[in-house]
Amino acid sequence: EKFDKFIIEGKKKYVGKTGEVYKLVGVECIKRDTVTIASEFQRELIELLMDKSPIIKLRKWVINKRKILFKEEIPKEKIIIYKKLTKSPEAYKGKSGKAYTAPVHVRIAKSLKERKIGGGNKVTLFSSGTIIPYIVIGKEKNGQIQGVHILEYKGNFDRGYYWSNLVYPPLKRLLETIHQNVDWTIYEESY
Repeated sequence: EKFDKFIIEGKKKYVGKTGEVYKLVGVECIKRDTVTIASEFQRELIELLMDKSPIIKLRKWVINKRKILFKEEIPKEKIIIYKKLTKSPEAYKGKSGKAYTAPVHVRIAKSLKERKIGGGNKVTLFSSGTIIPYIVIGKEKNGQIQGVHILEYKGNFDRGYYWSNLVYPPLKRLLETIHQNVDWTIYEESY
């Protein structure tokens, strides 16, 4: 294929543009498991990069997006994480003798199943292939990520977690691909 503009982030990860038409391959904004707010921000950044926006504009854009995530009201639909169970929740176990912490979505599924929320007599909702929609709301004292099923979400999410793990990393990779001599780590949040 021929493109007027092209960004290669890595092997099988690129963006091409011909006229006003984009071809996105392997980037987060087209993946099912990327939170909506991260997809929206990445699509905006791709347009800015394709338009060859100056570094100062890109820096201001990143600061603005960070401010939006940390300060503004974000609809829950934009921060839902979707993870698939690859086996029943009870089947997730550590290797013998080793401490094991199940992933967030597995812990949520176990909790819902134990409390008989979302289950039915004839339907097993918590089996292999079930997608668990959840929102990260913080860290527990032991450092484990704490999440809640979207039906139990009360409005507060862990903004630091989202910026550090879901939103900024894909933006930073694109920015570093185009502007390799700029320090983009200054916008990271230690989590």
